[in-house]
Amino acid sequence: MKREDDQFEWIPIHSIARLIVNYLRYAPKHIAKLRIVRSLIHTFFSQGLIVKSSLGAKLSLNYKDYIAWSILSTGAYEPKSIQLASSLLKDGGVFIDIGANFGLWTCALGALPNVHCISIEPFAFNFLELQKNLALNQSVNFKLFNLALAQSEMLLNMECINIANLGMARVVLSDSDLSTSCLSHTVSATTLQSLIEFSDIKEITLMKIDVEGYELPILNGMDWSSNLRPRNIIIEFTDYSSRAQGNGKKSVLDFFTNYGYEGMTIDGQELNLEASILEDNAYFRDTAH
Repeated sequence: MKREDDQFEWIPIHSIARLIVNYLRYAPKHIAKLRIVRSLIHTFFSQGLIVKSSLGAKLSLNYKDYIAWSILSTGAYEPKSIQLASSLLKDGGVFIDIGANFGLWTCALGALPNVHCISIEPFAFNFLELQKNLALNQSVNFKLFNLALAQSEMLLNMECINIANLGMARVVLSDSDLSTSCLSHTVSATTLQSLIEFSDIKEITLMKIDVEGYELPILNGMDWSSNLRPRNIIIEFTDYSSRAQGNGKKSVLDFFTNYGYEGMTIDGQELNLEASILEDNAYFRDTAH
């Protein structure tokens, strides 16, 4: 029986790529399997292996990246979270993607009818990949921002502590926090409130946040008493969250609870501060709507 989240299963568009990926996903494991797959992808698709969802969204995947490899090997990444987002955007609306990385969420959800994407990615390498993927999706209605968000206007240092997982790009909190073996650069930051006002947004249906522990400085850069507050929020919810300030998951939960949001897991369960949750994402719903 077909699952709801199958619409966010990613299938290679090239016949050779489909053979390689099917071998990766379904062939029995053996000692040389991964080496063979990586060699074949490097030989035939060194510039990126393009996959497509049933909704028509496309992604060019770099097999050396952790998230891209997860998609190639399993067919999806965070499918339950993206399915929830899809249901929240079923009637269209504005989707703000904070920490867009190479565009998984923006491209997947931007393929939905009447969805307008605001896509924010501060890390330079990721932003180039995001542009590359949006160029494959001509029907997506989007605005791109190559900047960071913070509590006020400032300059921030960015780094990626693991070049095999560019989704780990993060704000450097201090000189002692900077790794000597990573990609790094400085980026301008503005507030979420300023970005929303600049974009002339009237209502936010959904905001997704994945910023490797810099959630609270971003959230504190918005007027949560205004009618521009998002109706729905999906946010990374781990004890790595709020690395910049606060106390992990509890700080995120307390923040949204204080502003009148109801928190739950993406499959509708009660949030548990003591245990990991499905896909490490929480869902917060504005109880005023």
